[in-house]
Formats: sequence, C-alpha cells, structure tokens
Amino acid sequence: MAKRVTALKCPQCGSVKKQSIKEDHYICNHCDTEYFLDNDDINVNINHHHKRTSWGNTKELTPTTIGVGIGAVLILIFFGFSEFLSNSTVRPQPKEDNYSQYAREQILYNGSDGSPKILLTVDRRYVGQGNRKSEYLFLFYDPIAERTINTQKAPAQWGDNPTLYLRKFSDGVVYFIADKMNQVYKLDTLQNQMVEISGDLFSSKPELSSGVATVKFANDIYGDGFKIMTNDGKDFSYYPIADLIYADDKKFFEDAEQLHTLPAGAKDKNYYIFSRKSSSYPDEPPVQLIKYAYKEKPGYPIRLPYNAEWDDISDYDKGPFAKKKSLFRYSDHRISSYKDLTPGRAYFDPDIMYQEENRLYISALPNANPNNSRQIQKIDTETGSVIWTYKPGSTQSNINDLTVANGMVGFHYSGSQSERFYKYLLLNDKDGTLIKEIDLDNFRLK
Repeated sequence: MAKRVTALKCPQCGSVKKQSIKEDHYICNHCDTEYFLDNDDINVNINHHHKRTSWGNTKELTPTTIGVGIGAVLILIFFGFSEFLSNSTVRPQPKEDNYSQYAREQILYNGSDGSPKILLTVDRRYVGQGNRKSEYLFLFYDPIAERTINTQKAPAQWGDNPTLYLRKFSDGVVYFIADKMNQVYKLDTLQNQMVEISGDLFSSKPELSSGVATVKFANDIYGDGFKIMTNDGKDFSYYPIADLIYADDKKFFEDAEQLHTLPAGAKDKNYYIFSRKSSSYPDEPPVQLIKYAYKEKPGYPIRLPYNAEWDDISDYDKGPFAKKKSLFRYSDHRISSYKDLTPGRAYFDPDIMYQEENRLYISALPNANPNNSRQIQKIDTETGSVIWTYKPGSTQSNINDLTVANGMVGFHYSGSQSERFYKYLLLNDKDGTLIKEIDLDNFRLK
C-alpha cells in the first residue's frame, strides 16, 4: 500500500503471486518470469527465465563423452526390453494420491466453531492415471486440527491455473472473481464452501439486463464496488451495499470525492499509510507512518489517497491561485485530520500489511542494510508503540497477504531463487509467537 494499492500482475502469465528480488524487481512464482518497473512506475520490463532441467547443460562434447552416451543408451534399451518381456501384461494401477499439486493460501477466516480456518486453492495434476484431467480445487482447512473440512471443485471454465482476486467488503462478505470471467463467488464461512451469487447480485439492475460479459473489483481506493462490462459493451460501476450503479464517471467521482455528496450517516474512519520522501519539502522526514481520518459511509463510493507526500496543493477556499501545504493531493476534501503516528521513528522499506480502523500490522527492514530479514510488527493505533515483532528468519524472503481471524495472524512466507520455499505461518495475535507453520509446497490432504 506504500507504493501501489492494485495488484501487480505477471506480464507473462497474469499471476499476482510474485517474489521481490530487489526494489521494483520481481520474479513470478508461477512461471519464473523476471520483471521490473521503470522509474516512473508505468512500463513493466520482462526478463523471462525458463526452468532448467538436467537436459539443459551445455558442456562441450568430445568423442569420449559421445561414446559413453551411446553405451548408456544401449544399456537402457536392453534392460528396458528385458523388463517388458519378464512382466505380465497387467500393470499395477497408480494410487489415488499419485499426483503433484500446487497449493496456495487465499485467506484466513473466522470459523463458525470459534477456531480459524484457511481457504486454500490447489492446482492438482494426476500422474500416470490415463486421461484423468487436472483439477483446480478449493480446500477448506482447519490448521489447528490439521484436517480438511471440505473440498470443492472450481468451475471448469476457470481452467487449471486461474488468476484469482478476492476482496473483503465492509459488511464482512468475502468475494472471489477469476480473471476475465463473469461470475462472482462468495465465501460461505458457515458451510465452508464457495457459492456462486452473480445472479442474485446483478439481477435487480435493469442496466445489466443484456448480461454481464466481465466483472472485476473496483480499485480498492474506491471502496466496495465492482467494475462491470455488459454483453452490449457498456461499462458500469456497481456498489451492492449502497445499491448504487454508475454509468457516468463524472457522477461517480463526484460521489466519491466531494463533501456535499456525502450520504447521511457518514462518519470519520481511521486509515494508515506510509508517506514518501518529498522533493518540495526535503526537510520533512523521508518516511512517516500517517494515521488519517477519512469521512465516509461503509459501502458507498470513496477515493482514498494512493500515496502521501508533502507538497503544495490548491487551496480553493482562499482563492483560485492560493496554495497550501498538504500530505494528500487528491483526497483532501474528505480527510478531516492526519498525524504522524510514530514521530521520530525511522523506517526502512516499510509496507502496510493489514489494517482495520483500530488494528494495524506493518512489515519493514530493521535497519538500512538491504540484506537483513524483514520483520512483521503489530502497532498500537493510539500510541504508535510496537505491540510485538516477529522475524521469520530468512534474509532472501517475502512476506505477503497477511490476514487476521479468531485471535491469529496468518501470512504467506516465500523464498527467493536461491532458497525456494512457500510456507504459511500462523502467529498468536496477542504476542506474535509462532503457532503453526504449513509447508504449502508439500501439502497433502488429511
């Protein structure tokens, strides 16, 4: 959130699962494409790495190595033919669990029994089982009991490796959308299943009567909404909690930004953001953890700031050419107050991992050395003091997708090219101690 509020997708395969190699330099966890942003954060530059196998060595060939290679091939042919003659024509069938799979967490959520649950997605490929097709599954997992509660197949039209997006709206509902699809799914936390709700969600809107061609989430700085293209090529913004639909961008931005369009019952809500170094005011601290109050009504259009930087902005209250110093260039109308939550503290490559109005988790390096391990901290939203700190340990690692449920904090923890691993860690929310570590690369059903 310190740099961007939208997910950066791999330009090769579209996956949002990535690892940071260095600043603005990433490698895709799915296809190993290496890509980076240029300085103006517009162009994405690609350097695709194909996975090496033992066949990819490029040693020089000599007569000796050629002879050895031919001999080895002849020996393999002989023994293979002998095995064929000695065995019966009835071959043993592979076991049901003979598969390879790619498991990844999606969200930690509150279980109906009072314990946390994890929704995992699994791309499973069966080995040696004839024409049995690959499967993409939803797994509802109890990490404390170490057992799977429910398994559900994803829609066939998603394919075996879809790019998924999820969003938790302010009413607590968690929605899922697959890239370039026209369906919306809801996480049913009582039954531990995914429920397709597109019809219920959109059927009441005559503007969508031609049918939904594609649907995606509105940028999260704009709140709890969907961006929809209908079958006749028209674009709409739809906010289900407020039951508002927009075809006109001018009207949408007016409702999202202006004070006079605030709905009845709007109140201040606390948000958090890291500022960045200012060229206009170089004497200001280069990075500050800012707590700001934003006036809104849950579920209605908003426009949160996507960055914070000290600058001179127009002060229309004092005249058409008047200026004032501000941290927020575009969202100043509805921000009623802001302050440095941790004055005097220095931050090194910080990021907001998770925030609610009175709950905040960040990640950062402990000092300016870029080779240090990143650490997670829970911050007191009133005093700015550190409640606890957790450092996973590996220096070449990434911490992402932190969520909170039932007194636990969950996040995925992945290694770099030199130390490849993908784990999901659960911490005690009270003191930050490690409760469970799940190896997702070697995950199996129980």
